[in-house]
Amino acid sequence: MAAGPTWVGAVAFATVKFAGYSVAGSRLNKAYAVPRGSPWVFGLARTFLGIAAGVTYSIYAERLALSHSELGFFVWLLPVRLAEWLLILFVFFERHEFRFSRWATFAAFGTVWSYVLDVPAFLVAWLIPGGFWVC
Repeated sequence: MAAGPTWVGAVAFATVKFAGYSVAGSRLNKAYAVPRGSPWVFGLARTFLGIAAGVTYSIYAERLALSHSELGFFVWLLPVRLAEWLLILFVFFERHEFRFSRWATFAAFGTVWSYVLDVPAFLVAWLIPGGFWVC
């Protein structure tokens, strides 16, 4: 069974993710004790990285017959999300003063945060009229 977002559902989903990632950017600025830019810019960059990786992942998952409603889809998404967080943290924070343990810890927390944000993001996308199509 195929499912996908309409443009309204996709925008709603991305808006929730953007807000959540901006909150993460604010927290990371505090955790690193040296602000590395606007939390909004961090949120926007993380959202766009997530969209690019998510669309690519979904294409390959579909080829492997993994449905968005199956646990396997989200399990195999774990290394993708971890890589996204490692990259975005390096670009915004770690390249200035690299510490592997901090980098890995924050990437793990970020990965969990991405999964947590899925709940309200999917709910908003489903609740908005025309948010998803299913056939």
